[in-house]
Amino acid sequence: MKQIFHTATLCYYDGPLLFEARDAIGGHYIAAAVEDYEGEVRYLLRGVAPEEIGRLRTGRIDLKSLLLESPEDDWYLATFGDDFEGPLLIERHDSPLIDTDYLPERGLRLHDHPVDDAIVETARKENTLVVEIRADSP
Repeated sequence: MKQIFHTATLCYYDGPLLFEARDAIGGHYIAAAVEDYEGEVRYLLRGVAPEEIGRLRTGRIDLKSLLLESPEDDWYLATFGDDFEGPLLIERHDSPLIDTDYLPERGLRLHDHPVDDAIVETARKENTLVVEIRADSP
């Protein structure tokens, strides 16, 4: 059976609500809390391209679109085992994800911290790099 591990929490409120995960061969996954099942939170888990996770992190795609545009056909319901370090307990599903009640509403986006610097804002719009180096002497 495939082993998938939590790697980074993207949204947290009394526990992880949205997180990244990876399998043993480097496959990337996104997991979103979907329900409290018998006192245990379950997560919708779907394989996604690393570039798409980057788009989600920067607010360029919403969570529902990311989940539906995934090239993977299969999806999972997952729970944490005894701790966050161990593999997720996963249950594979073959039915179309769009036919379930597990998808979030459209528009759920993650956003970077607000920036009021015109140079940084322009760089974001043009998808270019800005590097700020700061040296403070004692």
